[in-house]
Amino acid sequence: MKNFTTTLACLTSLLLTGCYAGSQFTIEASHLDQPVSLSSTIHNNKLEVLKAGEYEEIGRFSVSFSGWSLGSPLSPNPKRDISDVLNQIVKEKGGNGITHLTIQAANNPVNFVSMVLKGVSWFGVVLGSAILLSSNPNKTVPIEMIAVSAAGILFLPTVGDFTVEGMVVKIKQPEAWK
Repeated sequence: MKNFTTTLACLTSLLLTGCYAGSQFTIEASHLDQPVSLSSTIHNNKLEVLKAGEYEEIGRFSVSFSGWSLGSPLSPNPKRDISDVLNQIVKEKGGNGITHLTIQAANNPVNFVSMVLKGVSWFGVVLGSAILLSSNPNKTVPIEMIAVSAAGILFLPTVGDFTVEGMVVKIKQPEAWK
């Protein structure tokens, strides 16, 4: 029974670690000064798509940043507003819109360390709970072991690496979208 409990604890730990090893992060753009499109088209204020000759592509941009979170289902989801960054890029390039906007998220190497530590923590919680709940009264485990393991699951940081890319465009008749 001892081997079964240990094996079950290991398998459960691996499964649960995968669920909470990544970073949780929200990226928003709440106050843009110009139109932004995820595709190659851009529209005016009447939501009419501008034709290819009504704007010109000025240049591509790429901005990268990292975001930290606790990677826990109980922690709040951190937010990053990229409006000011996008507004500044458009201003610097002399444009008045963005097309082809993409946001890519990637795992950071810190998460691999966090995943191993969270795996050990889950193992402590699962194995400690299995010992406490076993029918054999001689097996005891300090409640501190479970508490410390649970804290490891909830409070180990995770990191997401993000890249924002797009094309700055110049609308030839900007009054069409004001």
